[in-house]
Amino acid sequence: STSVFLPLSRSWRVENRTAGLVTGAVLTVLGGCMLILHYWDVLSTIPLVRDTILCSLRFLALIIPWAIVLILLYLLVKIPKPIFRKLLHAIAFGSSAFLVAEAASWQAASLTMVLFAIVVYPILAIAEKDAILATGEAQSPDFYREYQSLKTQLDQKMTEWEDAVIAAEG
Repeated sequence: STSVFLPLSRSWRVENRTAGLVTGAVLTVLGGCMLILHYWDVLSTIPLVRDTILCSLRFLALIIPWAIVLILLYLLVKIPKPIFRKLLHAIAFGSSAFLVAEAASWQAASLTMVLFAIVVYPILAIAEKDAILATGEAQSPDFYREYQSLKTQLDQKMTEWEDAVIAAEG
Protein backbone atom coordinates (compact mmCIF):
# COMPACT_ATOMS: atom_id res chain seq x y z
CA SER A 1 0.00 0.00 0.00
CA THR A 2 2.94 2.37 0.58
CA SER A 3 4.10 1.93 -3.02
CA VAL A 4 1.09 4.00 -4.13
CA PHE A 5 2.46 7.04 -2.28
CA LEU A 6 6.10 6.57 -3.35
CA PRO A 7 5.93 8.63 -6.57
CA LEU A 8 4.08 11.38 -4.72
CA SER A 9 6.69 11.55 -1.96
CA ARG A 10 9.51 11.79 -4.52
CA SER A 11 7.90 14.80 -6.20
CA TRP A 12 7.53 16.63 -2.88
CA ARG A 13 11.05 15.95 -1.69
CA VAL A 14 13.04 18.96 -0.44
CA GLU A 15 16.74 19.29 0.15
CA ASN A 16 18.02 18.24 3.57
CA ARG A 17 19.58 21.68 4.00
CA THR A 18 16.25 23.43 3.42
CA ALA A 19 14.41 21.12 5.79
CA GLY A 20 17.12 21.63 8.41
CA LEU A 21 17.02 25.42 8.09
CA VAL A 22 13.23 25.57 8.27
CA THR A 23 13.15 23.17 11.21
CA GLY A 24 15.81 25.18 13.01
CA ALA A 25 13.96 28.45 12.40
CA VAL A 26 10.64 27.02 13.60
CA LEU A 27 12.22 25.52 16.72
CA THR A 28 14.03 28.77 17.49
CA VAL A 29 10.83 30.80 17.22
CA LEU A 30 8.91 28.29 19.32
CA GLY A 31 11.67 28.24 21.93
CA GLY A 32 11.70 32.03 22.07
CA CYS A 33 7.92 32.10 22.46
CA MET A 34 8.10 29.54 25.25
CA LEU A 35 10.74 31.56 27.08
CA ILE A 36 8.73 34.76 26.73
CA LEU A 37 5.55 33.07 27.95
CA HIS A 38 7.35 31.38 30.86
CA TYR A 39 8.96 34.62 32.05
CA TRP A 40 6.09 36.91 31.05
CA ASP A 41 5.39 37.92 34.66
CA VAL A 42 8.93 39.25 34.95
CA LEU A 43 9.26 40.57 31.39
CA SER A 44 5.96 42.46 31.45
CA THR A 45 7.20 44.60 34.34
CA ILE A 46 10.14 45.89 32.28
CA PRO A 47 9.01 48.96 30.28
CA LEU A 48 11.59 48.49 27.52
CA VAL A 49 10.36 44.94 26.84
CA ARG A 50 6.75 46.11 26.64
CA ASP A 51 7.68 49.04 24.41
CA THR A 52 9.76 46.80 22.14
CA ILE A 53 6.92 44.30 21.75
CA LEU A 54 4.48 47.11 20.93
CA CYS A 55 6.94 48.61 18.45
CA SER A 56 7.45 45.22 16.82
CA LEU A 57 3.70 44.74 16.43
CA ARG A 58 3.30 48.26 15.00
CA PHE A 59 6.17 47.67 12.60
CA LEU A 60 4.63 44.42 11.37
CA ALA A 61 1.26 46.17 11.04
CA LEU A 62 2.96 48.79 8.85
CA ILE A 63 5.18 46.59 6.71
CA ILE A 64 3.09 43.47 6.06
CA PRO A 65 0.17 45.13 4.20
CA TRP A 66 2.56 47.13 2.00
CA ALA A 67 4.62 44.03 1.26
CA ILE A 68 1.50 42.07 0.33
CA VAL A 69 0.37 44.86 -2.02
CA LEU A 70 3.83 44.99 -3.58
CA ILE A 71 4.01 41.21 -4.03
CA LEU A 72 0.57 41.23 -5.69
CA LEU A 73 1.72 44.02 -8.01
CA TYR A 74 4.87 42.06 -8.79
CA LEU A 75 2.83 39.00 -9.72
CA LEU A 76 0.18 40.88 -11.70
CA VAL A 77 2.18 43.62 -13.42
CA LYS A 78 5.54 41.84 -13.69
CA ILE A 79 7.70 44.55 -12.11
CA PRO A 80 11.40 43.95 -12.91
CA LYS A 81 13.23 42.31 -10.00
CA PRO A 82 15.69 45.17 -9.31
CA ILE A 83 12.82 47.67 -9.11
CA PHE A 84 10.80 45.27 -6.95
CA ARG A 85 13.72 44.94 -4.53
CA LYS A 86 14.16 48.72 -4.36
CA LEU A 87 10.45 49.12 -3.65
CA LEU A 88 10.75 46.58 -0.82
CA HIS A 89 13.67 48.61 0.55
CA ALA A 90 11.58 51.78 0.35
CA ILE A 91 8.75 50.09 2.25
CA ALA A 92 11.11 48.84 4.96
CA PHE A 93 12.81 52.23 5.27
CA GLY A 94 9.54 54.15 5.25
CA SER A 95 8.03 51.86 7.84
CA SER A 96 11.08 52.18 10.05
CA ALA A 97 10.90 55.98 9.80
CA PHE A 98 7.26 55.93 10.96
CA LEU A 99 8.19 53.44 13.67
CA VAL A 100 10.92 55.70 15.06
CA ALA A 101 8.56 58.67 15.00
CA GLU A 102 5.80 56.79 16.84
CA ALA A 103 7.90 54.74 19.27
CA ALA A 104 7.73 55.32 23.00
CA SER A 105 11.55 55.44 23.12
CA TRP A 106 14.46 55.27 20.72
CA GLN A 107 15.67 52.13 22.51
CA ALA A 108 12.47 50.25 21.73
CA ALA A 109 12.60 51.34 18.09
CA SER A 110 16.26 50.32 17.84
CA LEU A 111 15.62 46.91 19.40
CA THR A 112 12.72 46.38 17.00
CA MET A 113 14.98 47.13 14.03
CA VAL A 114 17.66 44.78 15.39
CA LEU A 115 15.11 42.00 15.84
CA PHE A 116 13.83 42.62 12.31
CA ALA A 117 17.38 42.43 10.94
CA ILE A 118 18.10 39.22 12.86
CA VAL A 119 15.05 37.60 11.30
CA VAL A 120 15.14 39.02 7.77
CA TYR A 121 18.83 39.13 6.83
CA PRO A 122 19.47 35.36 7.02
CA ILE A 123 16.29 34.72 5.02
CA LEU A 124 17.40 37.21 2.37
CA ALA A 125 20.90 35.77 2.25
CA ILE A 126 19.56 32.27 1.66
CA ALA A 127 16.98 33.49 -0.85
CA GLU A 128 19.57 35.50 -2.79
CA LYS A 129 22.00 32.59 -2.88
CA ASP A 130 19.29 30.20 -4.03
CA ALA A 131 18.07 32.71 -6.64
CA ILE A 132 21.58 33.18 -8.04
CA LEU A 133 22.12 29.43 -8.21
CA ALA A 134 18.69 28.82 -9.75
CA THR A 135 19.00 31.50 -12.43
CA GLY A 136 22.61 30.78 -13.28
CA GLU A 137 23.68 34.34 -12.53
CA ALA A 138 26.72 33.20 -10.61
CA GLN A 139 29.93 34.69 -11.94
CA SER A 140 32.85 32.82 -13.44
CA PRO A 141 35.89 31.95 -11.29
CA ASP A 142 37.87 34.64 -13.13
CA PHE A 143 35.40 37.25 -11.91
CA TYR A 144 35.88 36.20 -8.29
CA ARG A 145 39.69 36.14 -8.67
CA GLU A 146 39.62 39.65 -10.14
CA TYR A 147 37.31 40.79 -7.35
CA GLN A 148 39.67 39.41 -4.70
CA SER A 149 42.63 41.06 -6.44
CA LEU A 150 40.90 44.44 -6.50
CA LYS A 151 39.83 44.03 -2.90
CA THR A 152 43.44 43.27 -1.87
CA GLN A 153 44.69 46.32 -3.78
CA LEU A 154 42.08 48.49 -2.08
CA ASP A 155 43.08 47.15 1.34
CA GLN A 156 46.75 47.93 0.59
CA LYS A 157 45.89 51.48 -0.53
CA MET A 158 43.80 52.02 2.59
CA THR A 159 46.69 50.85 4.77
CA GLU A 160 49.07 53.19 2.93
CA TRP A 161 46.62 56.06 3.34
CA GLU A 162 46.19 55.39 7.07
CA ASP A 163 50.00 55.24 7.49
CA ALA A 164 50.36 58.55 5.63
CA VAL A 165 47.69 60.21 7.79
CA ILE A 166 49.37 58.95 10.98
CA ALA A 167 52.77 60.17 9.74
CA ALA A 168 51.32 63.59 8.82
CA GLU A 169 49.64 63.98 12.20
CA GLY A 170 52.71 62.77 14.13
